[in-house]
Amino acid sequence: MRKCFVCGNEDTDYLKFIKDDIKNYRCNKCGLIYTSQEHLLKSCDANHYYQSFANKIDNDKLSPITASRLNGIFDKLEALGKKGLMLDIGCQNGKTLKIAMERGWEVEGLEPFKEIEDYGKRVGIKMYGEELLKCNLPPQKYDLITMTEVIEHLTNPEREIQEVSRILKSGGLLYVTTPNYNSLMRFLLGKEWDIFYYEHLYCFSPGNIKKLFIANGFEVVEIRCDNFYPKVILNKVKNRLKSKDKMKVKYSHKDYEFREKIEKNKLLFFIKKVVNGILNGLKIGSDMKIIAIKK
Repeated sequence: MRKCFVCGNEDTDYLKFIKDDIKNYRCNKCGLIYTSQEHLLKSCDANHYYQSFANKIDNDKLSPITASRLNGIFDKLEALGKKGLMLDIGCQNGKTLKIAMERGWEVEGLEPFKEIEDYGKRVGIKMYGEELLKCNLPPQKYDLITMTEVIEHLTNPEREIQEVSRILKSGGLLYVTTPNYNSLMRFLLGKEWDIFYYEHLYCFSPGNIKKLFIANGFEVVEIRCDNFYPKVILNKVKNRLKSKDKMKVKYSHKDYEFREKIEKNKLLFFIKKVVNGILNGLKIGSDMKIIAIKK
């Protein structure tokens, strides 16, 4: 029996579902979803996963839509704290860091494969090609740390957040994104939601991720839950009509093209904002975006 690192509950071995031969459990107190201990141990060697980023390292094109979205995030963060030194954990090829540099931030990145260090030298950005817990970074070094779609991959999220707290300055900002287990997409798709797959070891909800941050010295400023992907649902229905077999629901390039069309159309963009407002109010949007301040 595993003790829940979020709430300390020892009654955590409630088998929620099995997908692709991987057992997924749920804490009966805080609702944290986590994979089996056996799968967790297998996932400690994640070189195959990070190597997929290494193979795409030079693909650093940034669409205008993505650039606008990133600038919007920095607008919000800069309203809460001064510019300084930023660390992006899970930086891939540094697209976020390049936007930050344009806005006057000093930047460093981290991605646990060695190729990233040479790439960083080529583009003029300090990048660590190692896991955070092995970097031995000095305490209270950073003014901002970002973790975009990272925490669900970590074998020990609690220890990583403790380390983030140690290297972040008092008053420094933490920005984290991760899938929302309480999302409408999960309710509709069940275990066929594509968030449940091999590399995702945990799935958080607003309540338990807030507890995790507070317990490690943070004040949570905002947890926003937005986005819904109707084309994924429609594709699932079409697939079910064509075949009785259960199919893995995944996003495609066309789904991202559809999102760009929404961003460019004023009426569709307005509708999206209204829908996201409702999803966030109910905390059932697909994507959680958390802003916290180090006490």
